[in-house]
Amino acid sequence: SHIASGHHDKGAELHRKKLFFAATLDIQQELSWDQLRSLYRGPSRV
Repeated sequence: SHIASGHHDKGAELHRKKLFFAATLDIQQELSWDQLRSLYRGPSRV
């Protein structure tokens, strides 16, 4: 049972890392979309 609990902890840690990675990607996508929008909006419209 000790091995099983250790494996469970490792799985939970991996899950947290995946969630953190996904959240970071979402933030980067939001930022890049904002930058693209401002780039397209700025020079091309003026």
